[in-house]
Amino acid sequence: MRLRGLGVGPLGLLYEKPEALELAPCLGVAWVHPWEALLTAEEVARLRARYRVLAWTVNERARAQALAAWGVEALVTDRAEALV
Repeated sequence: MRLRGLGVGPLGLLYEKPEALELAPCLGVAWVHPWEALLTAEEVARLRARYRVLAWTVNERARAQALAAWGVEALVTDRAEALV
């Protein structure tokens, strides 16, 4: 990929609709960034078999804890104080 030749990376794919994930192999991404509402324990396990996972936008502590327990590596939030 040309971006890799420029020293850009790792690349990620941010998506809100599940079908957008079909683009990930074509783009050569290392990370996927699904909307948190798309994630279940099973979906996280499936994604982690191929990618690193960052979920957005997680604003509730219980949800953040569940996602972390399932193996989500990073979170985006509007309310950091609610997650600590």
